[in-house]
Amino acid sequence: MSEQTKHFYEFGVFRIDAEKRVLLRDGEPVKLTPKVFDTLLVLVENSGSTLGKEELMKLLWPDSFVEESNLTENISNLREVLGERPRENRYITTVPKVGYKFVADVRKFSDEEADLIVSERTRSRITIRESEEEAVQDLVRERSAAVLEDESQPVETKLVKIEKALQPAENAGNGVKLHRSAVFWAAVAAILGLVIFGVYKFAARRSPPPFEKIRLTKLTTTGKIITAAVSPDGKNFAYVTAEAGQQSIWLRQLSTSSNSVQIVQPAEFDYHGLTFSRDGSYIYYVRSEKFVPSALYRVPTLGGASVKLAEDVDGPATLSPDEKQLAFVRGYPDSHETAMMIENTDGTGEHRLVSVKGPTDTLMPNTGPSWSPDGKVIACPVRTIDASGEQRQSVSAIALEDGKMKPLTSKSWSQVGRVSWAADGKGLVLTAADQDSALSQQVWYVSYPEGLARQLTNDLSNYRDATLAADAQTIVTVQTDQQSNIWVVPGADATRAVQITYGNYDGVNGLSWTPDGKIIYTTRAGNGQNLSVIERDGGNPVELTASEGINRAPDVSRDGRYVVFVSMRTGTEHIWRVDRDGGHPKQLTNGPGENSPGCSPDGRWVVYISRVMGGATLSKISIDGGESVPLLDKISSRPSVSPDGKWIACLYREQPLSAYKLSLLPFEGGQPVKSFNEPVELSAIRWTVDGRALLYAHTQGGISNIWSQPLDGNAPVQLTDFKQGRIFWFDLSPDGSQLAVARGSIISDVVMISNLK
Repeated sequence: MSEQTKHFYEFGVFRIDAEKRVLLRDGEPVKLTPKVFDTLLVLVENSGSTLGKEELMKLLWPDSFVEESNLTENISNLREVLGERPRENRYITTVPKVGYKFVADVRKFSDEEADLIVSERTRSRITIRESEEEAVQDLVRERSAAVLEDESQPVETKLVKIEKALQPAENAGNGVKLHRSAVFWAAVAAILGLVIFGVYKFAARRSPPPFEKIRLTKLTTTGKIITAAVSPDGKNFAYVTAEAGQQSIWLRQLSTSSNSVQIVQPAEFDYHGLTFSRDGSYIYYVRSEKFVPSALYRVPTLGGASVKLAEDVDGPATLSPDEKQLAFVRGYPDSHETAMMIENTDGTGEHRLVSVKGPTDTLMPNTGPSWSPDGKVIACPVRTIDASGEQRQSVSAIALEDGKMKPLTSKSWSQVGRVSWAADGKGLVLTAADQDSALSQQVWYVSYPEGLARQLTNDLSNYRDATLAADAQTIVTVQTDQQSNIWVVPGADATRAVQITYGNYDGVNGLSWTPDGKIIYTTRAGNGQNLSVIERDGGNPVELTASEGINRAPDVSRDGRYVVFVSMRTGTEHIWRVDRDGGHPKQLTNGPGENSPGCSPDGRWVVYISRVMGGATLSKISIDGGESVPLLDKISSRPSVSPDGKWIACLYREQPLSAYKLSLLPFEGGQPVKSFNEPVELSAIRWTVDGRALLYAHTQGGISNIWSQPLDGNAPVQLTDFKQGRIFWFDLSPDGSQLAVARGSIISDVVMISNLK
């Protein structure tokens, strides 16, 4: 192969080595999938020029037909990697209805020029006596050699160890005193930079980036899995499945296609938080039932009687290395506290390790902590709310010695799920949704103690409850794929329903009729979610929001002027408003997190749900923003204002453990004046045009239909008669003649992630 001139591209703090296919940020490699790197390279090579979407797809997938969503996802991932916030457009700008343009200043240069740049920068920054330079070189070689020779360590770990080794100190071994002058340590930094470059160059030549070749294997095919966990030895996995309104716990070998063994019989309980004992002899699980606090149980792995160990357990438990103690999170809604609880595995000796006072800081319940293999700390998902009201979730370590907490990583996400330590204590896996852009949780690995976060999966599926086998080579998790499209149903007659969208995620998180008979709905955009508008016959779809974050739950004002919706473009869910054509976005709320907006018929007010510790309360705010007005201090959800503006219908809980009831309260606020006992899902609530009944979705046997509850107290009436599928959202047209329904399926199965090296 003949020698060719290598080319590099620089923009901001980034450099692209086109030949080696590496993106560097401040000299450090940035992990990119091959296709995302290709997307970046094409954009940079054509910087300043607009590339049409079709042109880009032909360049990136020349011999394949792919959907536009693949390109959108690549662009979204690129913006995230480059640190570009929604609408910032520092590097990539969207040209509406055309394509994309790379707008940052790009410098292209050859390898000879690169060497010259390094040389010039080195000469300009360092002036040092020859004898001192030799001492520095000897020092760097001496202190970095052993680290570099250790092939068992990842690159990042090697660099951290080298940096620590080069901290100012006395080098008694060679008799050279390490001067603390700026000149001397500038030289160290310069030579260290060359070492770092060499480490990465050597690592890139020796092997592909970690996690580039992971393998996903589906272990179940029922599509009805709730949660799962792998045994420490990696030989078995346990899972919970749902069937006909009941759940049961099963065990199966990981490496064979043997039949599953049922270890907990089907019952009308919810099972979650499966945890194997470290020797694999027992499975711990949390059982929830209506109107009763969740409890922790233990059952022999091969089946037998379950034993209750603890009550009021708000998520999975984790075991100490010696299996003498267990830990779990408990919430105290009345005092706005969460606590890490410790007790013996026989159920005795319960006590608090640490309590966290909300709402600004919270130990996340229903996720799952993990006890470190050395027994010194417990890793736990946490949520923080800063002074501006923005929410972040991450992972902290709680010291067993004194209960003090410190972050395990500087990385934050919008959502964090269960965490699981590797047996060697060098890292942990978790599921998390990335900040500002991700619509679904992916599987991540966080190194310890460096705290470097790496994303293992990157697709359109949602993952939860990831657990890691002792060999650190096998992860078991639940993979969920949700499909939804919008149907128009004349007269609520399911036999006349017409499908008008053909995406994969349309309307799943909201839709609303406009006064002129169009439909505004949520649609997936890469890893984010935007709002679009479409004709009732499916024609002329147009995007209303261009944010790369998550936008959902739209509601159109009765006069058609505004669309109110929930957006995470600032990092936390708030209520926003845009004009009917998507222009003039305005943030209306700025609390700890708000959702479920609904407009009053006069267009003056927006009712919404405000998140608080232990639940959510009902408030309203002017359509123009301002101070919020509390309406109900009990747990509530899905508010909807009556056509005459006098009443608010919502789902209401009188007590934290009581069931949701469909309820009515005055628009001015106060306690509900009427409630109905019929079961309803956490979906939309809609009024009939005459205001005499409420519409809601109800699911039986995995099939959803729309029901009508008369306000006079008569029995509810089933309106639609769909024979399959789930209803995620719906709305009634302004004239009451037809429904718009988002319906589809949810498929959840256990998958194994392997080949992690």
